[in-house]
Amino acid sequence: MLWRIEALRSKVGHHQLVRNPSPLPRELHSQPFSVADARTYGLGPERLRRRDLAAPFFGIRAPIGSEETLTLEDIQTKHDDPRYWETVRRLVIARSHALNRRMGLRLAFSHLTAAQIHGLYLPNRLAEDLTLHVTTERAALRPKLEGVRNHLFPEGRAKIVVVDGIRVTSPLETWCTLASLLSLESTVVIGDQLVQRQDPIANIKELEHAVKSHAGRHGAKRLRLALPLIRANTDSPMETKLRLRIINAGLPEPRVNIPIKNRHGVSLRLGDLVYPHLKVLVEYDGWRHRDDVTQYQRDIEVLQEAAEDGWRVIRIHKGMLENGSTLAVHQIRSALVAQGWKP
Repeated sequence: MLWRIEALRSKVGHHQLVRNPSPLPRELHSQPFSVADARTYGLGPERLRRRDLAAPFFGIRAPIGSEETLTLEDIQTKHDDPRYWETVRRLVIARSHALNRRMGLRLAFSHLTAAQIHGLYLPNRLAEDLTLHVTTERAALRPKLEGVRNHLFPEGRAKIVVVDGIRVTSPLETWCTLASLLSLESTVVIGDQLVQRQDPIANIKELEHAVKSHAGRHGAKRLRLALPLIRANTDSPMETKLRLRIINAGLPEPRVNIPIKNRHGVSLRLGDLVYPHLKVLVEYDGWRHRDDVTQYQRDIEVLQEAAEDGWRVIRIHKGMLENGSTLAVHQIRSALVAQGWKP
């Protein structure tokens, strides 16, 4: 009988312990930490197996429910909501910081992971990949962990920067290494993003130098094909995609983000894609129009003023570019012809 009572006490005590794990040290309770870190604070294996902690990677612990421990199934927003993709990016960055707890100075994040850290464009199929990409110059240093893909860089070739405390390939280096994984269109989109109108990361000369330096490596041919298609002064990936769609259809290439002027020479606004001599303006309506009602109404007023002044305004939305649709190109072609363009 006595042994039964003691067993019951032990069982009850065990469940109480499961329900109420001992608090973590203040330095560990709100961020990922390594098992080695835990030992320095006196935490043993039993505490690290408790239900309030998860192991995003071998040797790493993080509070359960934190971004480091979430999967795509945990995201509540839908794919057509930009907030979904921003959440995916946060998960990748959080996982990067978790893994960084056990990475040495000879390792750096690269490829898709580096693109997410730098905020570079990725097509949906690659953006949803939570696998972390790690690069090093020595094969012996590669971390053999589930959820991690390793890459080798030629000795002394990798250009590394530090972003928020973690080592990562530079934006230009990341673009070059991604070229082997991307379509030509996506390679151009990132190139445009690097030399974008607001807060550009690089200039065309720097892109040319990066492409030249990447010669002989995976993706070098695609980079050479993409380089002459890249334009500075862009604002969004969808504008770049639309511009490439126009070129591929055999239409003249529009100018990017130049002022739209009325008959008196007064600038009305910057036009997304512009044929100034034909007075054709192509505008891409993105999410910013839904989120900022005031700006959207102001855009309507300005575009109406442009139309009254002889501009042919074509407004394009995402659906007109998906699933092989030719509607956008058809409308632009019709507008160009109506304004005097001869194919």
